[in-house]
Amino acid sequence: MQKLQQEQKLLCTVQEKYIENTQFKKEMHQWQNSTPKVDALLSIKKAIKTLKSQLRWKLVEKSSLEESDEPDDAAIQKKRDEITETRNSIFHEVCCEKEEYERLGILVKKWFPELPLLHPEAQILQYNVGT
Repeated sequence: MQKLQQEQKLLCTVQEKYIENTQFKKEMHQWQNSTPKVDALLSIKKAIKTLKSQLRWKLVEKSSLEESDEPDDAAIQKKRDEITETRNSIFHEVCCEKEEYERLGILVKKWFPELPLLHPEAQILQYNVGT
């Protein structure tokens, strides 16, 4: 009975290793011929920068409308709505940026430690990925 239990444990261990190896093989095929791209992260950063500048401009426009001699309440409300939309867009892009940083951070830790050196402009190492 002990020999059967030992053999059963050994078979379970072999089966677990087989599953781990097939998963590893799938992951390696994904990254075998190419390095992950940081283009998505850089485009998100660019979008955030653009949205922030739009937000600043809309805030200036709103304050100039409020400070005018005859403030137009409808125009001011419209500008406030535009500001809210722009802020929501910024928050959405920041969430996307966070997800992209997490994805790239995991790739750096597991498979591609050279990625931050290849793309220093992405500043991957400055984002702290939780383990």
